Parts: sequence; C-alpha cells; structure tokens
Amino acid sequence: YIPVANASGASLFVAVGTPASVATARAQQILLSNVASLGLAAVLAFVAIWFGGARLVLQPLMTLLEATRRLRAGDLSARTGLEDGPSEVQHLASVFDDMVVSLQQRETALMTASEAVEQQNQRLKVLHSIDRAIIRGQFPGDIAKVAVEFVQQQVLAHQASLTLFDF
Repeated sequence: YIPVANASGASLFVAVGTPASVATARAQQILLSNVASLGLAAVLAFVAIWFGGARLVLQPLMTLLEATRRLRAGDLSARTGLEDGPSEVQHLASVFDDMVVSLQQRETALMTASEAVEQQNQRLKVLHSIDRAIIRGQFPGDIAKVAVEFVQQQVLAHQASLTLFDF
C-alpha cells in the first residue's frame, strides 16, 4: 500500500496486490512436475532392483539350494553349474562345486579301499580254513578241496581241479 496525501491533509491509502494462488501458480506447477518425475524414477528404480535382484541374487541362490538338497540326498554328481564371478553367491557356488568334487573323489577312494579290504578278508578266510584243516591233521584231499574252492572264488571259475602227487 502507498499513502497518498491531499491538500486538506486527509490521507488516502491505495493497496494493490496479487492473489497468492496466482503468485505461486508457476512454482506449484514446477513442484508438481518434479514430484511426478521423482515418483516415476522411484518406481523405475524399484522395478530394476526387483528384477535385477531376482536375476543376480535369487536365481543363483535357488540353484545353490537345489544342488545342496541333491547332495543331502546322496547325489555326489550335484553341481550348481554357476561360474565363479565377482559376487559372493557365485564364489560360494564355485566353492560348493569344488567341495562336492572332493567328496566324490573321497567316496570313490573309500569304495575302492573297501573292495580291496573285502577281497583280502575273503582270502584270509580261505587261508584260515586251510590252516585249520592242516592243524587238525585232515587228509590231504580235504585240504586240497578247501584250496580248490579258494581258487574257484578268486578266478570266478565254475570248475577247478587239483592233482595231488605223492612223492
């Protein structure tokens, strides 16, 4: 407002103004545009994180979990198939695969050793039978029979014979 003076000494005041809605209309329009842009950016970021997370984290974790379940069930051929990479999940999957290879090698070695022990055990049983026959003073024919059975078992023959010579 501005005071206006006249000759009689009376004061006159003039007030000029702009409504607040008119004065702030452009600012509100810019604010609304910025909020809408920020909201759209947030939605796009959320969608990117959702699908990126599923592809980069969730999918490899599910693959690792499935391989772990197969291993727990006794499947030593279980592998993740994931390549070693920069992510912790890829590194974990690679270490898991290496561990399963090591377990499979140990299992194979254990089975081989177990079979060798079983073969030795069978041989010792037969030799023990022969020793008992000798100690009892059994006839040479009885001892020979035990020896022939041993040979049949060792070479998987259906028939075997032994000839005794008396010198």
